Amino acid sequence: MYLVALIVSLLVATGAAVDDIQTFCPNSVLESIDPYYLHVNNGSCFHFAIYKSKEYDEANQECVEDGGTLAMPKTKSINDYLRDIILNQYMIRGDIWIGLNDLVKEDVFVWEDGDPMGWDNFADGNGLDNNFVSAFVEDCAALDVESSLWHDFQCFSNLITSITKSKPRKKFVCQYTLNSTDDQEKQDTQNLQDVQDAIDAQNTQDKQDAEDTSDAQDPQDPEDAQDTPDAQVKDDQEQNTKSKRSICGKN
Repeated sequence: MYLVALIVSLLVATGAAVDDIQTFCPNSVLESIDPYYLHVNNGSCFHFAIYKSKEYDEANQECVEDGGTLAMPKTKSINDYLRDIILNQYMIRGDIWIGLNDLVKEDVFVWEDGDPMGWDNFADGNGLDNNFVSAFVEDCAALDVESSLWHDFQCFSNLITSITKSKPRKKFVCQYTLNSTDDQEKQDTQNLQDVQDAIDAQNTQDKQDAEDTSDAQDPQDPEDAQDTPDAQVKDDQEQNTKSKRSICGKN
């Protein structure tokens, strides 16, 4: 009994997750990304691109093309959520690009949506605690999955990375948060689809009901059935015979 209840709850949760993905993820993402790599949390759609590695700008550009940015874990809850999905579901370790950098002004970390960094989750010796040399070349943040802390790295390949043998290509997560217009368009589309589905379901039911009614009808009682042409001819012949006998005075 417990196993059945568990299976049902998992199926319900899976159905709810699919509905969330359909609601909160952009159509371009739904059309091109395997749903296995999509999750929704707090109204945002996340694409866990843990199957490929890119430099910071390339990764962010891929997110931008679908209307998003690199993931922005501005709170501990979102940071832990991303970390848990990556570590426990995809079993990936290492560093994952997030949408935070100080490329414009040194030591002024800004999220990809323009918001300044509030909650600081940098590990010791990183971020604002970086030494001068490292701070000068390491401007882009990544989430260390095992520690849940952020580290800053060189954003892209250049002369310095060739000398230091560092690897700025990392896996990444995209974040999409639909605006009100997008929400309304998706809701309108969903409403139209719901109406069409209801119409199709009703038509199917009406057709089935008609077939069931036809199959369920009883054959007519022989006494109530109308005479067939052959029976009618026979009746007419009998009536004619009776008339002739009456005229001839025969019984």
